Amino acid sequence: MQTAAALASFSSPPARRTRVEELQRQVTKMLRRLRVAVIYAGDKARQGSVLYPTSNPRSWKSYEPVARDIAASLRRLGCLEVEVIPEDMHLGERLREAGSHIAWLNTGGVQGYSSVAHAAAMLEMLGVPYVGHDPLVAAMLDNKHVFKRQIMSAGMPTAPFAA
Repeated sequence: MQTAAALASFSSPPARRTRVEELQRQVTKMLRRLRVAVIYAGDKARQGSVLYPTSNPRSWKSYEPVARDIAASLRRLGCLEVEVIPEDMHLGERLREAGSHIAWLNTGGVQGYSSVAHAAAMLEMLGVPYVGHDPLVAAMLDNKHVFKRQIMSAGMPTAPFAA
């Protein structure tokens, strides 16, 4: 078993060190050019955010403060162009105007059934790559009964529940 001192004194071969340094330069260069949109849940009560407000089977929360924290972290890492955008009916237009290359999902949705899947579905339709669950997985994870049935079908034990 190696000691901490032995591990600390380990040095990478020069060729590997050069590759790592080159990768770091490329990532830094990419971050300066990358345009990221961090998306939070829009407010259905805000004028123009939806066509017709409907009910939410889950409690709504904007997650905007967390989206702003994510954006600040991306900026600290060197990403120069980060937009914080609400998920609402103008999402596609805002992404186009910002020239976003990629989106970071930080939303539980605006309204309706399986609202947590709506932003991911819209991004897939628009062709915008994103960080987050795909629509099917997001909806399944958000629906406790569906998720428990999936877990049970995989042979994993779950606590008893009423369907």
